[in-house]
Amino acid sequence: MTGLSLKSLRLIINCSEPVRAESHHKFINKFQQYDLEPEALSACYAMAETTFAVSQTEPGKIPLEVSLDRNKLSAGSVVLSKDDSTKRVCVSSGKLIKGCSVKIVDANRNVMGKNAVGEIAVNSISLFDGYRNYPEKTAEALDENGWYYTGDYGFMLNDELFVIGRKKDIIIEAGNNIYPEDVEDAVNKVTGVLPGRVIAFG
Repeated sequence: MTGLSLKSLRLIINCSEPVRAESHHKFINKFQQYDLEPEALSACYAMAETTFAVSQTEPGKIPLEVSLDRNKLSAGSVVLSKDDSTKRVCVSSGKLIKGCSVKIVDANRNVMGKNAVGEIAVNSISLFDGYRNYPEKTAEALDENGWYYTGDYGFMLNDELFVIGRKKDIIIEAGNNIYPEDVEDAVNKVTGVLPGRVIAFG
């Protein structure tokens, strides 16, 4: 890297689900010494089924971060954190791109109210029309009105989309929804554990 400048990089796009604040901070801290502009690192919610993006950080802006109450989030509510011990920093995957609509739905696919966590459903001008040779999976994911049910959990806040986990990955313990990332983040901090080499599952 000696003598190399990253100043000309306009966008580096993180399409992780969820986008982790710690990863962004480490990346910026590592490469700022090589002239990387912090606002070059952006986030995006994307998938093959929507060919390709649903939302994207506005160019030239740093992705929005919010500190939420981890326990309330597990219960399905978006509430700002008042206590560092229960804080989870969520990173926005940006604003919806032109031609895309999103709704947050419950287990019965009913639209949820403001500040609620649920499954992300997408309608897009670039939406696929089904899985090749897989009609059962198509019928499960696409409804008759053209909405694609992604299997991802998230919420909308300040007109931005936050993706916080996969429906099938949620660990349900004593009626509580536990996000694997929360367990992994805690275990990553244990002495003797190699950070990033941890996986939690039900």
